[in-house]
Amino acid sequence: GGGIDLLVQPDDEQIAFGIPLLASMVGMGIAIHATRDDRATGGEPEDSGSLLAYRDGTLRLGAPIPVPTLLPFEDQNGRGSWRPGLSMELFRARF
Repeated sequence: GGGIDLLVQPDDEQIAFGIPLLASMVGMGIAIHATRDDRATGGEPEDSGSLLAYRDGTLRLGAPIPVPTLLPFEDQNGRGSWRPGLSMELFRARF
């Protein structure tokens, strides 16, 4: 929303405040819908978050979602540590 203000450069202050407010509300609505846990309502959880999902004899294509994770790292002195990184699930199966 703030970026839209910079691109459009509205003259009215109410519009300048309204654009980021509306964009934030839309973003929160999308986030609530995307992170909804259907198991809490008794429904079946969707196979989302992986590139390929196999369930009940059906192969589904999806969009992999990056997840924050810690990755092992070894420096040039041979000392091990952990570094932040991202992981993505490419295949999920339920038999």
